[in-house]
Amino acid sequence: MNDNKQWAKDIQEKWMFKKETKHALTPIIVAGEFVLANTEDLKKAAETAKANIDGWRALSYEQRHKILCDVANEVRKKRRSTF
Repeated sequence: MNDNKQWAKDIQEKWMFKKETKHALTPIIVAGEFVLANTEDLKKAAETAKANIDGWRALSYEQRHKILCDVANEVRKKRRSTF
């Protein structure tokens, strides 16, 4: 068991980010796709979210839930009609 623990620890140390890790690009999801964003992209995304231009933050939990359920239902309908 010790060999496995060391093996896992070595992998973790190799791939885990540390506080001092500097990221040139960060993978994020935009419109359902992974893209690589730089610092300026991330700042712009945060500012846009904070500005709340679409009013999403003003909606209640129930209103958000209904919207997301409606979207999920539309996706299901489209998926069924495709196959």
